[in-house]
Amino acid sequence: MTGAILIALNIDAVIYGFSLFLLSSLLWAWVGWMHRETSLVVLQSTFTIINVIGLYRWALA
Repeated sequence: MTGAILIALNIDAVIYGFSLFLLSSLLWAWVGWMHRETSLVVLQSTFTIINVIGLYRWALA
């Protein structure tokens, strides 16, 4: 939720919001992997890609 608030505020802290989202999606993907939940791993891997793109765009923008 903190990541979403930082991104929604559209201030200089957006990169921290994407970083928190990235950390969250990586941790959830790991949990899915440990519990053999393929759908959770696929979903969180997709979110990870989206968050990496967001970090890339904001870091270079």
